Amino acid sequence: MDKRIILAVAGSGKTYHICNELKPLKRNLIIAFTNQNIKNIKDELIKIHGDIPKNTRVMTFSKFIYNFYLLPYESLIQEQFFATDFNSDGVYMADSPVRRLKNSKGKEYTNPNYIKQEEFEHFVKFISKYKYRYYVDKFSKLVLKTKDLYKKGTDNVSFFFDKLYIDEFQDFREDDYRLLEKLIKRFNKVLLVGDYYQHSVNGKNNSGKPIKKNMNYSEYKILLEKLGLEVDDISLSKSKRCPANVCNYVSNKLSISIESDSEFAGDGDVIFIQNCEEARNILSDSTI
Repeated sequence: MDKRIILAVAGSGKTYHICNELKPLKRNLIIAFTNQNIKNIKDELIKIHGDIPKNTRVMTFSKFIYNFYLLPYESLIQEQFFATDFNSDGVYMADSPVRRLKNSKGKEYTNPNYIKQEEFEHFVKFISKYKYRYYVDKFSKLVLKTKDLYKKGTDNVSFFFDKLYIDEFQDFREDDYRLLEKLIKRFNKVLLVGDYYQHSVNGKNNSGKPIKKNMNYSEYKILLEKLGLEVDDISLSKSKRCPANVCNYVSNKLSISIESDSEFAGDGDVIFIQNCEEARNILSDSTI
């Protein structure tokens, strides 16, 4: 089996590495967390291969779940929740109602719009008679909750693809992570790339499985090894974006191991801005 995760530093060329390693004649599935990174991956594939290889699919995690798990197996969802009148009408992009809210004084109270996870409308938004939209933030939870849905969907995925690539691995939390964890165990060929110190998801997702409170870098590596992954923290340990002085500053102040690939990063220095006028001058200077 070929299961590997590369722990990268900022500006080390994560996207380039995935696109350059990819075998264009193989059936590849590339998943990333954000739309911007999907665009970056597609641009890089075109730059390297002349076009997006015919047998390669690139999509966000939410689109992947929707296309391979939810849409093809809606009958299973109907059976799970006895929702005989269920007719899906796309995706509801806003967050689902949370259990607890805070008033203007900071006191918590129960959200009257919250629906327990045993109920169908915990996962879908009622639009009109017989029409519902899936809450995008409940995709993974719904897959894991519905009997046989994960197995059938994953059988489908493994039938169509030879290798799974996951970018922005550090951004997957809670149910998204649990589902991804199952996928990793199922596939024989997996490459994940991520930066432990860099999170693009919102603040509420910066903890929670797999990141326990106060989990350090070494503990994170052990957790990944328990998933059956070979952990590589060397291949992408040099930044093509950050000059040596900046990398040294980050290493000394934040205890983040990062080196500069000076051939690409060039010269630079760390300076301290004393007032707003200095900041405005820097922001308006196109040479910086």
